[in-house]
Amino acid sequence: MGARGAVAGAVFGGAIGEGIMWYEKLVANANVLVRPELANVSIFNAYWAGHAKDWIIYNYPGQTTAAAVIALGGLAALIGYAYDS
Repeated sequence: MGARGAVAGAVFGGAIGEGIMWYEKLVANANVLVRPELANVSIFNAYWAGHAKDWIIYNYPGQTTAAAVIALGGLAALIGYAYDS
């Protein structure tokens, strides 16, 4: 019985992760559009300027989306499994 909850939780959590990262990519692209120098600086300079998250999401959009989908999908799968058991 717990498997159905885990699968449903994984799908739901993955969808939430994808939605969050879609929004975060929009924010990161907007920040780079306003401050074009963010695209060409190192992570350290972006960190000291307060834009490390934007730099990471802008430069590694696929990896950050995959990490969010896996993390939230896994968490939701565990919760779904626990509640469906």
